[in-house]
Amino acid sequence: MVSQFSQFPIYQLQADRQRIADDIDRLEGQLRVKIDPDIDEADPRLTDQVVVLALLNNARQQASDLDHAISQAQAGGYGICEDCGQTIDPERLEIFPQTTLCVSCKLIRENGFSRWRVKAA
Repeated sequence: MVSQFSQFPIYQLQADRQRIADDIDRLEGQLRVKIDPDIDEADPRLTDQVVVLALLNNARQQASDLDHAISQAQAGGYGICEDCGQTIDPERLEIFPQTTLCVSCKLIRENGFSRWRVKAA
């Protein structure tokens, strides 16, 4: 199925991807700071690094999602749910341009269910 968004300007996704790549570089740079916590007193930068690691993991996931959306856009399938094949709501794409799933399929994946798999009773 060819998407109504097949002419979506891929450069917008690529610009988002570059912004995320810059964020990843910045966050990785923050992790290079040496931390030497004293036995009696923890270095507060240790807590900062835990936060930076969480942000870094999130940025890496966003980069992966954007790479996948760019691939779909290049193949002409941008805006088509990769699970059910239905058109993704344009408002959803406006908010989450990197999405490749409609709301229903995203909820199914998040809840660990698959319509293709029969669960044992």
